[in-house]
Amino acid sequence: MNATDREMRLCWVASVSHDAHEMRRMNVWQPMHSTDLSDLKITMRVGNEIYGPGTHWVETRALV
Repeated sequence: MNATDREMRLCWVASVSHDAHEMRRMNVWQPMHSTDLSDLKITMRVGNEIYGPGTHWVETRALV
């Protein structure tokens, strides 16, 4: 299975509220590409720095 057979999204705990359009867009499943995955991981790290450890994570799933 290669990266194009997978999807990814950024997730966060319910107590965190993101109003920016870009953040809400990151929570939607999208095709996995290495550059996009790197961007999501950077955003995840920043979210965890701001809101606390474990508040943001990246999920991936295989396309069926």
